[in-house]
Amino acid sequence: MPSKTSTDIHKSFQQDGFVGPLDILTAQEAHDALLEVQNELSNLNASRFKLHLILPSISRIAHHPTLVEAVKSALACDDILLWSSDINIKEPKSAGFYAPHQDATYAGLFPSSGVLTAWVALSHPVGEREGCLSFYPASHKLRQLPHFNETNGDNLLVLGQYIGDDVVQTLNKPIPIELTAGQATLHSFDCVHASAPNRSDNPRVGLALRYMTANVIQTKPVREMVTLICGDRDSRTLPFDFEPRLPDCPSLNDIRRGREVHADALRKESSNYFNNDDTNNFVTRANLHAEPILCVLPSIEDIQTGREAQKSIREISNKLVWRRIKNINVINNFSDCARVTNDIIL
Repeated sequence: MPSKTSTDIHKSFQQDGFVGPLDILTAQEAHDALLEVQNELSNLNASRFKLHLILPSISRIAHHPTLVEAVKSALACDDILLWSSDINIKEPKSAGFYAPHQDATYAGLFPSSGVLTAWVALSHPVGEREGCLSFYPASHKLRQLPHFNETNGDNLLVLGQYIGDDVVQTLNKPIPIELTAGQATLHSFDCVHASAPNRSDNPRVGLALRYMTANVIQTKPVREMVTLICGDRDSRTLPFDFEPRLPDCPSLNDIRRGREVHADALRKESSNYFNNDDTNNFVTRANLHAEPILCVLPSIEDIQTGREAQKSIREISNKLVWRRIKNINVINNFSDCARVTNDIIL
């Protein structure tokens, strides 16, 4: 059972934007998953993303009843989808770090308040020395913050994204959450978080699972694939295609099919994630601009300002609806994207 009650999880998540540590797996379950991950990633052509489609241990964790119940409590929803998953690795005594950022920034998922990351420790321990995650309390209430990109340096985020120091300094003091193998944290896609380099003698390995409620949509052009975790939803009514669940004891055909789906799902997700022109950031811009308040006795200028704001909001709404229609009805022909070699989002 989780170390916190369902009510505790929901309250902490809504108030602070994160919750943990939560007791999810046994130490042996975490170790078994770690060995399977290490074996898979020993292949030079392997990807660290969406391994729940091809590794039984990762699929079991993604569907683990204790973890799923915690996610349902945090999001206050019974219809849960898994958007993606990835393995986060920091080598021993390495300089790599994750700058303060929000997971929602380039994902294209809306509303981002319906998405969270479950970060499960597979190695032991994952403390401050190993570079555990630190969360900025209540930062999720600020919604989307501006990010900058800088690919130079030791920031491990694939686009080099980071929130400027001038903004970070206005946030509440970050709280590090240390984990033992099998424990997890949950954090909102809007929660600002970061992690320092691994100064220990052992690798720091964690599994990030990106869960969302079934009302979340993808605002970017490519129709992506998700895994149904719980609830009664049909992919024909959603702007996503469903990924098949890998059996606990998969046959060779199950594994072959899983790898085919895995390659297709990765290609679609990468196409969207790296599609970051201004036309795809309209949701972010909408969140950053407040609507003007119309006076009780408005002047002509007040009315004109209100009409301009109304027009802008209508344009944003039309774009969102059109993108949803495109996601549902249009079959896109996209070339293969380059393999992602670093963490998309922490």
